[in-house]
Amino acid sequence: MYNDLKEAKTKDVHGYFSVMTKGNGKRLTNSPQGKLTKEVIKAKNEAGDLPLIYTEWNSNATITYEGNDCEHTSAFIVKTIIDNSGLVDGYPFWTFSDIFEELSFFGNKPFSGSFGMLNINGIPKPSFWAFKLLSKLGTERYDILSETTSETVETAVFRKNNIIQIMVYNQQMPGGEILKEEVDIVLTGIDEVSQVVIDRINKFYCNPKKVWIEMGAPEYLTEKKVEYIKEKSKLKGETLEYNFSQGKLILKTEIEKQEVALIEIV
Repeated sequence: MYNDLKEAKTKDVHGYFSVMTKGNGKRLTNSPQGKLTKEVIKAKNEAGDLPLIYTEWNSNATITYEGNDCEHTSAFIVKTIIDNSGLVDGYPFWTFSDIFEELSFFGNKPFSGSFGMLNINGIPKPSFWAFKLLSKLGTERYDILSETTSETVETAVFRKNNIIQIMVYNQQMPGGEILKEEVDIVLTGIDEVSQVVIDRINKFYCNPKKVWIEMGAPEYLTEKKVEYIKEKSKLKGETLEYNFSQGKLILKTEIEKQEVALIEIV
């Protein structure tokens, strides 16, 4: 097992490692928004009645890309899954953990930019929490009648039993100039509202790497430190203020760059 990047490079007989650490990372990082969906639509037309299954995908093919540990990948996941809903028969994400056998390599730090949803210590990354929020969504989806005026923020509305769910996501390419946007949501035809709860994934919430850095970025984590990071970076629903009158619900919040937020109206 390779213990560090230097050793891995000396063993890289076929050049796989160099490709995945630097070769095409910049080009893939700067791919246009919705790139995967465009490719899926093209493949769907070519496949016809045959099943269409993508067995590996992620926001980047670079194994040391820092966005793999951060909120960038979570926003990418949510947009990709929602955009591709109904287009594919199978769409497994690569990969579940930073510990995997390909290249016989994994980073020697808790957060090294590898592909997994869990780091080498089993700590959930923002990508894990993105799938957690997606798993909470109901199967009934609503068409949005009014178009958004935002350049980057998108929404999708679902219902789960008697709960209305609004997924809000602000997926931008790295280097985007819009840091955050104020979002106003107006829903009509609502019978009653008892509470509005919001779960966030951004640079402040569900960000274990941030917690790790604040600890001094220790190279090795004790069991106690692992549990501390997990606790500090887990999903934490907060109540959201709202205005409700005569069946009309008005919500206001700010969405950070690369943020994913699930708003649930109870």
